[in-house]
Amino acid sequence: MYRIFFLFSLFFICCGTAQADKYSADFQGVDVHEFINTVSKNLGKTIIVDNAVEGKVTVRSYEQLTPEEYYQFFLNVLDVYGYAVISMPKNVLKVVAAKDGKRATLTPLNDAATGDELVMKMVPLHNTAAKDVAPLLRQLNDSIGVGNVSHYENGNSLLITV
Repeated sequence: MYRIFFLFSLFFICCGTAQADKYSADFQGVDVHEFINTVSKNLGKTIIVDNAVEGKVTVRSYEQLTPEEYYQFFLNVLDVYGYAVISMPKNVLKVVAAKDGKRATLTPLNDAATGDELVMKMVPLHNTAAKDVAPLLRQLNDSIGVGNVSHYENGNSLLITV
């Protein structure tokens, strides 16, 4: 009798744990901040939201989602509504307008950069003149509106700032 009770209890404990790792989503005309707060609580992540993020969200998942699927669902929903999510150190996320997200993801030029930092990098060139390369890179920079590229002729180097 005790064995049956033990197995029955073990079954419910195992099933309860598996069920706790599943999420569903049903948001009908909910403020985007409420949507983000709900996901933040469910996934245990700190999410910082830019002031420009506003609007209503209508979305539903018909299946139970694992934490990874739920997070991807969250990213996809925000992408559809014109927002980007930027991962920061220590399990922190930032939600910004997608156009600003393009700029923010370019920040680290080296492995030492973490978070929102101004990064300046001197890049020596060996097989071409820095004064010829700088205008080409500047054109790429202008298309996303971030950073600066200049050349230092005496050292044949580029100074890149993002």
